[in-house]
Amino acid sequence: MWIIDYRQKTVTQFRVKLLPVAKELVEHYSRLKLPENKVFSVKDRNSMNISLRLETVSKMLEHKHISTTQIYAKITNDKI
Repeated sequence: MWIIDYRQKTVTQFRVKLLPVAKELVEHYSRLKLPENKVFSVKDRNSMNISLRLETVSKMLEHKHISTTQIYAKITNDKI
């Protein structure tokens, strides 16, 4: 099972092969029959981005220092 989509900026196709655990999750949740062929019920992109914490993103990107992650993120007083 693969995720096949297009990058927003370059519009080039990308493919990600699902590992067994991810495949099980997709098979389990696909029974919900959500609209628009969605597998998971998720918030819109902006809500998801707001709910992510900078430290989590830093760990996912394997940055040793949070300052490295901050280069790629707009930090405002409202977000803090």
